[in-house]
Parts: sequence; C-alpha cells; structure tokens
Amino acid sequence: MIIRLAVLYLTLTSTAATSIITPLPGAVVVDGKTAGLPTLTLDRSMTLTRHVGLLARAASLSLLACAAPAESGGLDPAELTSVEVTPPSVTMAPNASQVFSAQGFWSDGSHGTVPVIWTVSGGSMAANGAYTASATPGTYVVRAVFQGGGYGDSALVTVDSSAAPPPPPPTPNLISLDVTPASATLSPGEKKTFAAVGQWSDSVARPVTVVWSSTGGTVSNSGSYTAGPTAGNFVVRAFASGTSIGDSATVEIWDSTSPPSPQLVALDVTPPSVTIDPGASRTFVAQGQWSDSISRPVAVVWSATGGTISSSGAYTAGPTGGNFVVRAIASGTSIGDSATVVVRDTTSPPPPPQLVSLDVTPASVTLDPGASRTFVAQGRWSDSVSRPVTVVWSATGGTVSSTGTYTAGPSGGNFLVRAIASGTSIGDSAAVVVRDTTSPPPPPPPTTLVQEGFEDTGFATRGWYDNTNLTITAAEHRPGGTKSLQATFNQGSTTPTFGGSMRIHFTPTESVYLSYWVKYSSNWVGSGVSYHPHEFQFITTDDGQWIGPSATHLTTYVEHNYQNGGIPILSMQDALNIDTGKLNQDLSLITENRAAAGCNGNTDGYATSCYQSGTEWRNGKQWKAAQSAFKPAPGPGYKNDWHHVEAYFQLNTIQGGKGQLNGIARYWFDGQLLIDHQDVLFRTGIHSTMKFNQFLIAPYIGVGSPVTQTMWVDDLVIQSVRP
Repeated sequence: MIIRLAVLYLTLTSTAATSIITPLPGAVVVDGKTAGLPTLTLDRSMTLTRHVGLLARAASLSLLACAAPAESGGLDPAELTSVEVTPPSVTMAPNASQVFSAQGFWSDGSHGTVPVIWTVSGGSMAANGAYTASATPGTYVVRAVFQGGGYGDSALVTVDSSAAPPPPPPTPNLISLDVTPASATLSPGEKKTFAAVGQWSDSVARPVTVVWSSTGGTVSNSGSYTAGPTAGNFVVRAFASGTSIGDSATVEIWDSTSPPSPQLVALDVTPPSVTIDPGASRTFVAQGQWSDSISRPVAVVWSATGGTISSSGAYTAGPTGGNFVVRAIASGTSIGDSATVVVRDTTSPPPPPQLVSLDVTPASVTLDPGASRTFVAQGRWSDSVSRPVTVVWSATGGTVSSTGTYTAGPSGGNFLVRAIASGTSIGDSAAVVVRDTTSPPPPPPPTTLVQEGFEDTGFATRGWYDNTNLTITAAEHRPGGTKSLQATFNQGSTTPTFGGSMRIHFTPTESVYLSYWVKYSSNWVGSGVSYHPHEFQFITTDDGQWIGPSATHLTTYVEHNYQNGGIPILSMQDALNIDTGKLNQDLSLITENRAAAGCNGNTDGYATSCYQSGTEWRNGKQWKAAQSAFKPAPGPGYKNDWHHVEAYFQLNTIQGGKGQLNGIARYWFDGQLLIDHQDVLFRTGIHSTMKFNQFLIAPYIGVGSPVTQTMWVDDLVIQSVRP
C-alpha cells in the first residue's frame, strides 16, 4: 500500500499529458476519484481540481502509517500560506510577451503550482499566465489571486519602447488531440459536426489538420458525420495528418421509433467542501448528470469518515478535528462523487497568524497634476483574515505620506505607489496615471445622439419639439431615401413657409459632430448681403429649452453666406456673458466672468464683433472658408447638386479655473476639410460644467429673402465625435 501510494503520487506529478492513473487495489473509485484520498477530477490533459500537493501529503502520511495507525482517518491539515508570482518584475518592449507563474507555499514547507485568477492593470493576460504588454509605455501591475481566495501576489511590468523584444519562443510541438464533442446520440440520417483541436507543448490549444474516419455512418473532411440507418454504438476518429496522434468520440445511433432512455453518467455532491466545528451538522445533496444533459435527483448510498451521515445526506461531525470525506454512490452503480469536510480542532488554540500577502487599494487611479488620493494597505494573514499592517510607503511621479496619501507631481505619465510591510519583504503596489493637462484629452468614441432621415412628419415622436410642422417632399432626396426636408423662402420672407425653428435635446457632451446632405435651388442667392442666412445651431446646458439662439451663454452656428457662391461659415455668440458695464474693455487678464465672443476683450486672436440689437447687446466670432464651396454653375460643387456637409465643435478645457485656448472648430465639404481651428476659446472658467445638449434647425434670413428660393436637407446625424 505504501509503494502504491508513492507510485500514484509520481504518476500524478508526471508531465506526460497522456498518463493514466490506475486506482490502487482495494480502493473504491468514485466517478474517477479514489476514495480516502483528496477528491481528484481527471481528464485527458491531467487537470486536477484539487492540488497534487495535497495528494503528495496524503502519500507522505501513508508512508508513516507503518509506524502508527491514523486515529482520525484524516489527512495532514497543512494549509496554503502564501502565493508568489515570478518573475517579480520585468522590463518589456510594447506588445512583447512574458509568461508569469504562481507558486503556492504550504505550512508544512511544501510548494507547487496553484490555480490562480490573473488580473492586469495594462496589457492582456491569458489564463495560463501568458502576458502581452500594452502598446503604451508605462508601469503596470500583474496580479495573481489564489482561486480559493485569500492569497495573492503581484509583479511589476515596465513597458519601455527602447527595450529589446524577448527572443521568440521555441516552435511548439503537437502533444495530443481532442475531438469534441466526446459523445453524441443521433437518429438515423441525422448530422453532427465534430471538431479536432490540438494540444501543443506551449500549453496552447490550436486547430490542426486531421484525417477523419468513422463507423456506422460517414464523416466528411470537415468533421461532419452523417448517421447511417442502423442503430448501435459507433466511433468517429481523427488523426493529426502525418502523425499517430489522434482521438475519438462515441456515437450512439438509436431507432427513431423508440428513443433511448437517458443513462446516468455522473454524480455531483454539493457543497464540494465545508469547514465545521466538532458536533456541527451540514446537509449534502447528490444530483445525477444524465446522458440527455439534464440534471435529476438520484437515489444514493451515503458514507462518511470523521462523523456520521444519515440516509438523507445530513452529516454530523465527530469530536476530533481533521480532514474527512463524505461519499455518495448511486444505488446499484459504481458512479459516485465525494466532498471534503474539515472539522476544526477546538481543543487547542490556533497558532498565531502569519502575514502572507499585502493588498494596496485602490489598485489603480487616474489623477490630475497636483491632485491627491489616499491609498490603504491591508494585510492578508494565514488565518484567512484581513487586518491592517504597518507599512513603508514609496512612490514615483509624486510624493506619498506615511499615512498613504499620494500627491501627483506636475508631469503626466504612468507611475507607481508601493507599500512594504515593516520588517518584511511582503508588499504590493498600485498604478497611478497622472493626466497630461497641457493639451485637451482625446475625444471619446463616437456616440450617435440624433439621427433624422426626414422620411415622415412624425418629428414629435422622435423627440423634436417647438415647431414640428416642417415640410417634407418626395420630389428631392438623396439616393437610397424617399424624402427630404424642404425649406422654401418666399420673396421678402425671413423664415421658410413652414415657420420657425424645430429643436431637439440630446445627451450632454463637450463635443458635437454634425453631418447632413444639402441641395439648393438653381436660383439660390442666400440673403443677398454679407451675412445670413442662418441654418443650424447648437445650444448648451447653461441655457433653457426655449431660449432664443442669438442671446445665450453659448450658441454655435453652421451655415454659409452666398456671394456668387456659398462660402462655408462657423460662428459663435455668447451675448448673455457680456459685462455691459465694461463694454469694449479687455477683461481677459482680470476676470473669467466675461464674454468670449466679443465686447469684453479678445483672448484667442480671432476677430469679434460687439453691437446693439434694440436695447440688447450682441456679439459674435466667426470662421470662414478661404473660398466658396457651393458653386453657381454646373460642375464640381454645383449648388443644385447634393453635397455632404460636416461640422465639429469641441469646447476648450478649463484649467486652474481659466479657459484654455484649445477649443476646436472644423468644417468639411464633400470630405474636404475647409475650416480647421484648434486654438479657440468658446467658454471662460466660470462655465466649467457647460456641455452641448440642444440642436436647432432654424433657417432664417434677417433682411428677408431677395427671391423665392429653396434648400433641401437629408440624412442629418449628430454624434459626439466625427467617425
């Protein structure tokens, strides 16, 4: 018995993927598990759901059994005390690869590979520990936490664009082949596709070219099996081309007039493990897994060590502490399963807990320069309890106090905060990203805010309000549509025949992208003066839903002015921000409580205006294309053809309470960028929460239309950024 246990241990620790574990003579095999030993679940790749290390300790105990019989029947209650990740630190090139491993250390001095959950603060990590570095240089954390919980460790990864990439890994060799599914039940003539995946020496599963064969039916080169007319049990085989490495699946063909009865194929006992005090009770449940893939209850015979168990699965722990087993075997079969029971030793006090790892939280933060964040270090101890622990803090890219308060330095980048438990080498770290606030942040991914095809007049049902009686026509439309918006100005009128503006609210955003298709009548002349017509406007969260567009805290315009050709124009007004007590005074170096589009100074250098409209003051700032885009005669850019117009506004940032010169205004005509300004001041520091949230379709000619003329609009889209 002693020699057989040692052989069993050596067999389990073998690296051969095709090794077969032979039960010991006299041992009861329950669903592929050997009774009296820690529960194992084995498949072709020798996966163990309980640690081989425990089995090794069981074998060690058996070797001692010749000197003294075990009184409790349990195993040595050695416990996992720590997990270590190797390598502890590495410098890598962007997108390079590195394999990390996690070793577990037990209280009896043994160690070995343990199942862990990998997480990373940057880059990506496979379940087998294969890490791929981020494309962005910086410092990142790789962390492994034991799947049973409570233990973990971390490693530091520095991604450096100057680092040499690691040497390429050796060419992997095919080790084994897996055919899936492993079994199938079919009716005559029914088809089932099987797949073959190779298991390679680098622990990665990959497809492999195979030769298929079968009995009881036919199988194609792609693994598609067609059941023959005869009922029975048959086989589908696959061999890797040019090798003897193969695998097979079983196929049951049944008579379609009388389908087979489901057969019990496995048994599951839950919970799989418990820890209880002497004399305490816990009920276990056995559930059968059947050949029709349905779980059903099944009659079982219960047995147990270290206590008693009733016929209904109620286990009562005995008086002695230790590791024990509860078993269930389906009545009349050898199919079974087991669960582990740890009965606590309450006769003597537990050993003092030892610090096994340290957790720094939060694991990662993003801060502005000069901002602060407090980190906390919590120790994980050998009794599975988390407690505070005295640590020594250190940091890069800023400073950290003795209480864990980190203050970011002035430079953007990726940095690290680290804590080491005093008097030990046990530590953990957190990643800190300090934003680069010297330039505006990159825009977020596109989000569609508004989409209008003008295919029907149900504008109100799609969220539009104010004047929803706009005119649509089937006479003009883009290819692929059926209708478009028609805005006809009668001679002398200031608004189209359908009246005033139509509005819609959308999710607030600091940047807006407008896309639409437009066509003008062949006699289109616009306003006939050097300003107007207005066409489309954006308004912000600082104003109400019914405000007039010319007197707001910010309105931006997309339009053109026709001077023997339509010249694209982007412009802005913020009349409600004007300090009328200090008109035409430059307040830009005095206060942020001022207008940005004129009347109170000019910060970004673009020409502004300041004028009265009745008793009210108005202002304006605009950007024109260098030449006309909508041409008067047939040919490229002809105004009486359909053209694609795009416009983009991005609000400038606020830093230190002051508006920065980094707002963006852009205009494209048929894909060609005609207006591009990236140093615009749209808002001052007192409007730090301002966002775009309202859009107006508001064609308007203030001096009255010089002729009867028409514009058509189709396929209008508003997004947060340009796709």
